[in-house]
Amino acid sequence: KDRAAVSAACIALARLGATNESAAALLDLGIVKTLSKLVPSRPTVKHNMTASVKGALMWSDAQQMERLPPSFFRLLGSLARIPDGIEDIQATGLLKRCVERITMGSGDNHDIAVKTEIALIISRCANTYSPEFGSSTDLILTSKYKAVSTHLLLLNPTHCRRTRYAAASAIRALCEDLTRGVPTVVTEAPPSGALSAIPAVVAIVGEAEVPHPLLRQCLDTLFL
Repeated sequence: KDRAAVSAACIALARLGATNESAAALLDLGIVKTLSKLVPSRPTVKHNMTASVKGALMWSDAQQMERLPPSFFRLLGSLARIPDGIEDIQATGLLKRCVERITMGSGDNHDIAVKTEIALIISRCANTYSPEFGSSTDLILTSKYKAVSTHLLLLNPTHCRRTRYAAASAIRALCEDLTRGVPTVVTEAPPSGALSAIPAVVAIVGEAEVPHPLLRQCLDTLFL
């Protein structure tokens, strides 16, 4: 309930989980299940509800999701560095909630910081499959979430290096799926003010001073 305390705890744990070994230790403590309790359950919308009731439910859900601090998602990203972390994030429904979160927000600094961390989560969770939860890439690329469009906006030069790197990493990871990822990334219409995927990546490669980590993600995308 104390947002500042939760945020501080999450950033501390994210730093503690910055190696495979420490992330595994946190997972052994059941940290993902604990984190899932901080996330509101998605409201159930019934067919006999009026439009106004449905709208109120979804608005309330968005308000609660938007209050989660960026450090919460950074911690999830740290845990997603190993397969057990990815599995736990999927099993608790947190990956789906992350993907839903990218459809929300006003685009302010807080929102961009959250979406930066979610892009890194997506870059680590993409291209995984389990009999119980199916394909993570199929979930991420569900058309209603417009994940590619969000990442294209985050590539904008006005954003910081970390944000652009996170977006490029997510796009590169999605393009590893040649049958599902590449066609969606290439064909999804860009949002207003953004280039489509291939021109956007090529434009970054052509910039005068591109940070090497960002350049590597872009070149990997073009040569997959």
